[in-house]
Amino acid sequence: MKLDKISERVYTNTDGLSGGNVGIIILENRVLAVDSQYPVSGADFRRSIGDITKKRVSHLLLTHVHGDHILGAQAFDDTNIVSHARVKEKMEENLKTIWTKEELKNG
Repeated sequence: MKLDKISERVYTNTDGLSGGNVGIIILENRVLAVDSQYPVSGADFRRSIGDITKKRVSHLLLTHVHGDHILGAQAFDDTNIVSHARVKEKMEENLKTIWTKEELKNG
């Protein structure tokens, strides 16, 4: 995945080929990732951050509950995941009701 430079500290992917928009904000000594796309593209996104910076990804911000924004969060299991409480509630509900194991694996 290619992350385009928006400013000195902000990079994003908006090509729409692999899911919702994702990006990073480079802070003084760490990186904040925003959204995570699907499982496969989320792992690709996580790897691509290393092409931009060697700083540690400390947080993943999930903006909303759509699959193309959150199903790739598993690639960020070593980070702090931040979202609105309702996003977490909806994710827990979807795990019990509508998300299949295949969807969680491949998106």
